[in-house]
Amino acid sequence: MRVMPSAFEAAPAPSLGLFAGGVATGLGTALANGCTSGHGLCGCARLSPRSFVAVPIFMFFAAFTTNVRAGTFKLGEFAPLTQPAEGSVSLAAMLAAVFLATPPLVFMLTTKDSHAREAAVGAWVGLSFGTGLSLGGMSKASVVTSAFSLSTPNLTLWVLFFSGLTATFLIYRVAEHYMKVPQAIAPSGGRIDARLMVGSAIFGIGWGATGFCPGPLLVNLGATPMEPTILLTLAGIVTGILSSNLYGQALDTLMN
Repeated sequence: MRVMPSAFEAAPAPSLGLFAGGVATGLGTALANGCTSGHGLCGCARLSPRSFVAVPIFMFFAAFTTNVRAGTFKLGEFAPLTQPAEGSVSLAAMLAAVFLATPPLVFMLTTKDSHAREAAVGAWVGLSFGTGLSLGGMSKASVVTSAFSLSTPNLTLWVLFFSGLTATFLIYRVAEHYMKVPQAIAPSGGRIDARLMVGSAIFGIGWGATGFCPGPLLVNLGATPMEPTILLTLAGIVTGILSSNLYGQALDTLMN
């Protein structure tokens, strides 16, 4: 927050609506076994049929929910392109250099301890992901909701999403062809079932209602750990995840 204050915005007042949106986000993520990063980035980059079904569903329901909440489906003017905040470009370049230089150092220092290496790689991935979300504007709920809004369309989310998808796709292809990593291609036997489709729809509703999916919400939690709105939305997500088994069993019973 202190390093990149322009990457965050004032949170709205806490409300039952935000809690309910959080519940939908958590429930949908658990039922569909993924959300924007799991299905949208990793799944599509791994050529997963499940993700090719999930992503259009949750994108549609996020857009529908956002415009219902705005009370209009009338197309307005696109948000103008803005200049990056002062110092953000140089900061992003410096952080990118640090993140690119870190993996070789991690492997050099942890060659004899696989557990330490796994922990260090996990920390590196989390820092990279959180920094990218912050610099890209995804830590602002308004950027997400305006990306789906017809009245105030903003292309920031789409630029970041397709840039991230392109990078992820290329990394998986390198892993597939040069490193022979079997997980670079999704298994063909994944089920496209009611849990996937209903969960994706529920997640889309929650995402459109709050502007937060789990990743950016955790970034905001790290930046403002005592913000009531962030804590309330997180509580909703946790509630949704914990109740997912019950809803999943009910859905399976209904479909069978």
